[in-house]
Amino acid sequence: VDPDAVFFPDRLRGILVVHTHQPDRSLYVTNCLKLGSPVFYNPIEPFSRAALRTFFDNRQKCLDLLPLGTLAEAEFMSRCMDMLGVGHVLADNLLSDLRCTHSPCSDGIKVAYYNYSGWVLWQK
Repeated sequence: VDPDAVFFPDRLRGILVVHTHQPDRSLYVTNCLKLGSPVFYNPIEPFSRAALRTFFDNRQKCLDLLPLGTLAEAEFMSRCMDMLGVGHVLADNLLSDLRCTHSPCSDGIKVAYYNYSGWVLWQK
């Protein structure tokens, strides 16, 4: 989770509980449905342990084949995970972000609220 996001871990556990009964299942969670396609934005980047094992065991393939210098972190990771055969699930209720779906912190639903850089924004 990015430091300028307001994060509620209990909400994340509640959303992901349906995916936690298979400890060897390799997946990551896309957090926005934009233009009909699932997108992976970086304020919150949930990966299963198996997905991270897959990445660390095979990251050189991604470094060799993906244009690292031109991709943002989240785009690199989602493309790498896809390349390595890691599955993904869409949880478009995870993130409040102006790039996707924005809602106030008081909605009581989202897992993370982004971009709250600075004390004045955090106090709201």
